[in-house]
Amino acid sequence: MNRSFPSAAYGRAAAKCRLFEGLPAQVTASFPERYGASLREYSRGDVVFSPDSFQKGLGLIIRGSATAVKKAAGREIRMSKLTPGSLFGMACLYSDVERFATEIRANNACVLVFWKKADVDRMLADNPPTAANYIAVLTERINHLSRRLDILSCPAPADRLAAYIATLPADENGCAELTLPISALARDLNISRTTLYRLLSDMKDKGLYTDSENGRKLMVRKSPDNGISPAFFAG
Repeated sequence: MNRSFPSAAYGRAAAKCRLFEGLPAQVTASFPERYGASLREYSRGDVVFSPDSFQKGLGLIIRGSATAVKKAAGREIRMSKLTPGSLFGMACLYSDVERFATEIRANNACVLVFWKKADVDRMLADNPPTAANYIAVLTERINHLSRRLDILSCPAPADRLAAYIATLPADENGCAELTLPISALARDLNISRTTLYRLLSDMKDKGLYTDSENGRKLMVRKSPDNGISPAFFAG
């Protein structure tokens, strides 16, 4: 890599990356040069990967952020937000698919490190912990997608919101934090903002959530078993 390579930003991202878990920092610091990574930069709104334009390999976000969305039935479903330490490209790296599953767009000035498949092969072979971590990360993603399908398969908007809240971790007070903006949450749950506002208003009337200071984060009181029942939305 050349002198302009952002080593500090890469080091911080690598420290958060699940693929590199258990490896010393001095080892992961050598990966970009050792395994022939390229540095790629994008501006806000740029398409990083798309179903018809992608390359087999692994991308690691080191600065800025991007969003993975899936287009279906004329609408976009927000799948995940990629921040420093996030990887993409894992699911299709060792498959025969000819299309990338999602579209990844830069949310702002975004910088990433990219390894081609042949270089990833060498990385995994030379560093056994990365192979085990790779399997663990894919397993986590499969479980995450399964939960998303469970949510979207709920027929009623109230059931969908309840199922979504049930996936959120609760603190010691039995509360969970909703960090998505209302518009993004409504889009993810495939319900209108008007319906979502009504459901949240009903919850507020029942003392199930309170607004935070900035008005975008909601504290949701969950049931003792760390879940929330659709009955909470009943009249």
